[in-house]
Amino acid sequence: MSARESAADYEAAKRAWENAGVSPLWESVVAFNQPPAPQQPLFWQWNTMRPLIDRAIELVSPRDVERRVLMFTDPTLNQSRRATTTKGLNGGLQILLPGQTARPHRHSMDAIRFILEGEGAVTIVDGKECAMAEGDLILTPGGCWHEHVHRGTRPIIWLDGLNSPLHRYLGTADYESGPPGELPATLPDAAFAAPNIIPDAEASQRHSPVFRYTYAAASAALDATPAGRDGSRRVRYINPTNGGPAMALWTISLCNSIPTSRPSRFGPRAMPSP
Repeated sequence: MSARESAADYEAAKRAWENAGVSPLWESVVAFNQPPAPQQPLFWQWNTMRPLIDRAIELVSPRDVERRVLMFTDPTLNQSRRATTTKGLNGGLQILLPGQTARPHRHSMDAIRFILEGEGAVTIVDGKECAMAEGDLILTPGGCWHEHVHRGTRPIIWLDGLNSPLHRYLGTADYESGPPGELPATLPDAAFAAPNIIPDAEASQRHSPVFRYTYAAASAALDATPAGRDGSRRVRYINPTNGGPAMALWTISLCNSIPTSRPSRFGPRAMPSP
């Protein structure tokens, strides 16, 4: 068989494979190659970001956009104008002024909010109001309706974290605008106020029934936590009904920072607290 006949036979076989919905792995440009280099660390200074936040306040109103957020963006992952922070998580800074609201919606992506500056706003999660104060953690688990309402007197800024890239990769990203229909029943936070005592009631195992974790309680627990071998202390936010993560796909921690601590490593599933 000549080289030309052999090539023709191979091309005919390729067409048959393609028609059957299969392809030769040996022709893949990514198979059998070294994985890409790990994502390089990125750093955003608050002194740089704060004036940019003020500019966003001047130019954009939440009446006109779904959410007024400045996203942290890795330029190596910014494809087709889809801003991305890491391969598994997106992070950004969301801003509300007194009297402003961010309308209700829900999505399959889980989200966290760490309040960085201000107070007086609330996040309403499945009908349950969660006050927002500096240092607090607010959860909006995937599938939960949520909106933000600012009843305070000065701007409030918080860190948003969402596992949007993970859901896009898995093909499970979903979004729905409000207003919400019938809301599920929720348990009051007061039912979990006593340590080591929880209500004898059904609750989601996928996420915590508590949506607000106050900084006052978290910092007190951190102060009481024994230091590790490197001198640092760390506490985890958990689901009080089962002791697992506050949300199933997340590990969320609060830690102190001291100069002698060994570097911590955060993978695509984790985002350090402020």
